[in-house]
Amino acid sequence: MQLLPDDPRFPIQLKSIPDPPKMLNYLGCCTPEIFRFCVALVGTRNITPYGYNVITKFIRELSNYDCTIVSGFSRGVDIAVHEACLKNDVSTIAIL
Repeated sequence: MQLLPDDPRFPIQLKSIPDPPKMLNYLGCCTPEIFRFCVALVGTRNITPYGYNVITKFIRELSNYDCTIVSGFSRGVDIAVHEACLKNDVSTIAIL
C-alpha cells in the first residue's frame, strides 16, 4: 500500500525534513501511533553470537515499553532486531 504526505498517517517527522519522501510503501498496520516513540537499531551485517544475545536481551527489555523499533532490512543485526521484535510482540518497522 502507498502512503502520501497529505495522508494523516504519514509520519510528521518525515514531513519536517528538507526533502521528504514523495510516498511511502508499506505492508502491515500503519497508524500514527506506531511512529510516536521510535528506537532505531542498526549494526554490522556480520553479527556475532554475542551481538545476537545482546539484541535479544535488549529487545526483551524494550518490550516493557510502548515503542516501535526501526531498523534496516539487511542481514546481520537488522534481521536479528526484527526477529526479536516479532518474538517479543514489539512493533517494528523495516526500512528498505
